[in-house]
Amino acid sequence: RKHLTLGPQGQLLLFGRQVHAAINDRFVLNICHQFEHQVDFSEFMGFNMGFTAGADKGVAYTLYNSFFNSVCSGGKGGANRFPCMAPCINFARACTRDQLVQEVQEWLFKTHRPVVIKPQGTGCGHGIEFFFGPETREEVCSKVDASMQQVTKSYDLSCGGLPYTVCEYLDTASVSDAAAKRHDGRCPVLDEHPHPMAGHKFELRIVVYRDGDNLQAYPSIAKVAREVFDPLHPSRSGLINNITSSAKETSQEGIEFMLPLCNTRT
Repeated sequence: RKHLTLGPQGQLLLFGRQVHAAINDRFVLNICHQFEHQVDFSEFMGFNMGFTAGADKGVAYTLYNSFFNSVCSGGKGGANRFPCMAPCINFARACTRDQLVQEVQEWLFKTHRPVVIKPQGTGCGHGIEFFFGPETREEVCSKVDASMQQVTKSYDLSCGGLPYTVCEYLDTASVSDAAAKRHDGRCPVLDEHPHPMAGHKFELRIVVYRDGDNLQAYPSIAKVAREVFDPLHPSRSGLINNITSSAKETSQEGIEFMLPLCNTRT
C-alpha cells in the first residue's frame, strides 16, 4: 500500500497508473482508512462489495444480529427458522483506546467471563487479545497497547485498528483422538499412535458462493491451531487457528494446519 497514491478525482493510483479493482477485503478497507475515505468507488471497486463485513467483525456481527431480528427471518425471530444458530452475538464496539480498556474491564467485572478484542482490517491473528480475568487495569492497558502497536506497525494504520470489536470468548471444540480413531477404524496404525492434531482447537471454513439468485454452501476445511490447547494455561498459539501465521512460526507447510472436510478421516 505504500506505493499507492490518490488522484485528484479520487482515483487510486499505483506508480501513476490507475487501479480499478482489488480482491482482499482487508486491503480494500485499509485503503479507505489510508486515504481518509476519499477513494471514489465509481473509479475503484472491491470484488466483494461487502468488504466491510469481511474485514471488520463488528460490522459482520451487526448484520448477523440485524438479520435475526428482521422480517427476513419470517417475522418470528431467527431462532425458529435456524435453530442451530445463535439468536444473537454479544459484542461491543470501541472507537478509542480508553473506551476499549473500559469495555474490557466492564465485561470482565459484570459477566465474570473471558473476553476477546479484535481490531478491524487485520489478518493472521494480528491484534487479537484474550482476557481470561480477573485482570488489573494495568494488565488490560498493557495488552490493549501492545495490540494497537502491533496493528499500527504491521499495517501502517494511524487508527491502530480502531474501532475494535469486544466480544465473548467461545470455548470451541478440539480435535478428538478417540473420534478420529473411530472414523478411521480401518486404519490400524491410528490405534498405535495418537491423531497428530488431537487436542488442537479448530474452526470450520464453509465456502459460500452465489449461484444465480441463490447462495450455496460448500464445506471446505477445518483450520487447526498449531499447539495443543491447555485450559489451565491458555496461550495464543493454542487459540489462534491461522494457517499463515502457524506456517510462518513453525517453518512448516500451511497444509499441516488444515484438515479437508471432503476427507473421510477428517
